[in-house]
Amino acid sequence: FFVMRIVFLIGILLVAVLFFVTKSMRETEDFIHKTEKQAEKKINMLRYRPFYMLLIPTLFRGFCSGIVTMAVTIGYYQNVLNAQSASVLAVIINVDIIISCLVYPLFSKKIGECKMILYSSIGVFISLPLMLVSGTSVVFLLFYGFVYLFYNTINYTIPVALMQIVDYKVIGQYTALRLLINALGVSLAGFVCTPMLNTLGGIGTLALSGTLQLLSGSAYYWYIKTEKSRNVNI
Repeated sequence: FFVMRIVFLIGILLVAVLFFVTKSMRETEDFIHKTEKQAEKKINMLRYRPFYMLLIPTLFRGFCSGIVTMAVTIGYYQNVLNAQSASVLAVIINVDIIISCLVYPLFSKKIGECKMILYSSIGVFISLPLMLVSGTSVVFLLFYGFVYLFYNTINYTIPVALMQIVDYKVIGQYTALRLLINALGVSLAGFVCTPMLNTLGGIGTLALSGTLQLLSGSAYYWYIKTEKSRNVNI
């Protein structure tokens, strides 16, 4: 874990540097005819409502994603996984990717992106701490399969939902900054994972991470739904 903390600390420093680089980015509109109104309008991303309203939720999402990414290491740390059982995770991840690709287009039409983000976040919140409840590798792998499936669904849904509320003229810069904030959350998770495990234990660490994802998903659900309603009323 010490080596991981060093690596993630370097990642945090890189994110900080890239944040200022990305902030200076400007959208190109070679394929769009610029009107005078478009040329005059400039958006300060730090004051752009969809960015600052979702900044903390994005950081929380990245943090939980970092904990999910380190699940194998946490499983070893808690003496739940061995080399043989850990190798099964590769199969589970690939199966989850296929299932989520099939499930997303089906449910996105029926319940919409906002509810998919919220329901998947609830699934992560419930499934994440259950990975370590029994202390067996079978239960760990079973609930990890659920966690990864829900997380894939969130990762597919959020970009689509944001496309509906973010101005197309800044979508590139917005996406780059959003991914940087998410990466900062992942790096932060790697940096504090060891103290959390020593203080809260395995179940407590996963439960806290799941709670952060639930808060993130709830914030995304509320804000995107509110913003879409405002745009309709306008």
